[in-house]
Amino acid sequence: MKKEWKDFLATLPVEQTFYHKDVFKRKYDYTGDFPVVLFNDKQTTGIFISKAELDRLQSLQQLIYLVNQKPLQLQ
Repeated sequence: MKKEWKDFLATLPVEQTFYHKDVFKRKYDYTGDFPVVLFNDKQTTGIFISKAELDRLQSLQQLIYLVNQKPLQLQ
């Protein structure tokens, strides 16, 4: 994990868990596209950043900007 990304994630007010897609598919029987950023707020699981959104990004700075533009009320 790049240091800039790791440092950014440490500033977010949400718990984070990272999975390799093969492990995630087995554990959660997920059939959607990858890469994807999902959320779980203890009642609902959904897409936070879609594969299409991620595919359009060209830099880490764009990803950080995108995360900052989305509501992070997922605690």
